[in-house]
Amino acid sequence: MMGLIKKDLIVSGLKLKYIFVFLMLILGLFFLEITRDYISLIAYGIMLFAPLIFFLSISNYMENDDYKTEILFPIRKRTIVSARFLEYFLISLTCITLIYIMVYVKQVFDKTQLESHQINLLATGIGMTLIYGGLVLCMMFVVGQDRIKEIGIAAFIFTLIPVRLFMEIVKKVLGLTNVFDFYSYTNIILAFIGFSIVFFVISYLVSILIFMKKEY
Repeated sequence: MMGLIKKDLIVSGLKLKYIFVFLMLILGLFFLEITRDYISLIAYGIMLFAPLIFFLSISNYMENDDYKTEILFPIRKRTIVSARFLEYFLISLTCITLIYIMVYVKQVFDKTQLESHQINLLATGIGMTLIYGGLVLCMMFVVGQDRIKEIGIAAFIFTLIPVRLFMEIVKKVLGLTNVFDFYSYTNIILAFIGFSIVFFVISYLVSILIFMKKEY
């Protein structure tokens, strides 16, 4: 499994030095005084960087292959699915860890404390990252990764719409004046993250069932 993940990163064509420069620029913006009120949004942007890395690495070298090369090797189909989901999760976890370190360092040196709604915004980003990843990965195994670009766009839309509807429902149920007051309720955010984790796991199981039945 780890060999498949390593293969993805090695043959993807992604330049680590460019990724490093990009992260350094984001890090610099993070500590500018002018960005004090936008810390959570910058961190949210870094979080969205995770799926971008993953899907670029996949589509760059397997756009017309559709898993045929991997199936030639003595690898179980279940392992191929597990490797894709684990790779996405590890990249996302790396970005989340980076965000945590940046926030901690800023709190120590800049004495900047994130408010509860900002923390909840970041937590919502984690949930959306898992939902988006679960959708795209599952659709990849259903229709094939040669259509990764269309899948990515469709999944992004299908991720935003349910989340927005959920926020509107919470607004009406709790009688909020603004839909973004949703971020002030930590318990709701935690429930959303829990749902996101369950959704990601279900997507993984469905992907295994679908991929095991496909013939190549």
